[in-house]
Amino acid sequence: GIGALKEKLDYLKMDEEEKRRFDKHVDRTRSNQGTADYFREKGLEEGMRIGQEKGLEKGREEGLEKGREEGLEKGREEGWAEARKHLARSLYENGAAIPLIAASTGLSQEVVGKLVEA
Repeated sequence: GIGALKEKLDYLKMDEEEKRRFDKHVDRTRSNQGTADYFREKGLEEGMRIGQEKGLEKGREEGLEKGREEGLEKGREEGWAEARKHLARSLYENGAAIPLIAASTGLSQEVVGKLVEA
């Protein structure tokens, strides 16, 4: 627009030395801007890389923790199941009836029957 025309007119009014200094200043400014843009981009890339690494690490930690919790829960469940089976066999060996064993252990009468037959 008008501002650009005024700048051109001002430039045309300069003597050769002023034009040379002005051109040098513009070149330096563009170079500095390019350098700033380059380092800004590099900084963003580095920041994203660090963020991704931290995110992956946090994800790994959360995954390991969840895996440990699930493993412990499964281990407890399997332990209780084995304990109930052991109790059922022990009660049967000590003369308890299958319906009483089922009621005491939470196992079905069918499961208790199979356990004591084995």
